[in-house]
Amino acid sequence: MCTATVEEKENMYRNSRFAYAGLLFLATLFLFTFVSDDAEADTIDVDSLGGADYTNLSQAVSNANSGDTINVAARTYTDTVLVNKQLTILGSNEGSGKDPGNIFGSAGDLVARYKFDETSGTDASCSLSDGNCNDLEGDVEGASWSTGIWANGLEFDGSNDYVEVDDDNALDITGDLTISAWVNVDSHSGDHNAIVSKDASDSGGYV
Repeated sequence: MCTATVEEKENMYRNSRFAYAGLLFLATLFLFTFVSDDAEADTIDVDSLGGADYTNLSQAVSNANSGDTINVAARTYTDTVLVNKQLTILGSNEGSGKDPGNIFGSAGDLVARYKFDETSGTDASCSLSDGNCNDLEGDVEGASWSTGIWANGLEFDGSNDYVEVDDDNALDITGDLTISAWVNVDSHSGDHNAIVSKDASDSGGYV
């Protein structure tokens, strides 16, 4: 027969209270988790050049809540990122012709993209990850290859320098469209200066 002293009984009672308290604490944590998961998720934009919620990817991850979506613009990011929560992180998928329309990957078809990084020759390749723009290769006229901010680019002297792309049905856009270009201008006359031009009103001209 085994008997317990009063002190042993008090210890057992105290341990049982700790056990109940521990279970109650765990139940509270689970409830907090469920409540947090039901909260409305936010969408956060990151662009190292500004104009977004954050310019730093690690800061966006650190300040995001579980379940949030982070849209990352197509830039070069060198910060160290530790992801310790459930997040959806979307790149702009800049090379796909099926999904993105802007730097944060909204709906739309990317028709053509020219990196101007060939460094030599007279061809400016059209680059999409699905390879569906080979017919949109550009012909470099007068412009010279030069070093850009991150890689290479083309230098235009402002007089008869251009890149010409042959007519293609893919360029006959009659609805909404977005054209973006990186340009470092040495001087500007104040007159109308076109960066990209397709002067053909009968097949969707734009400038």
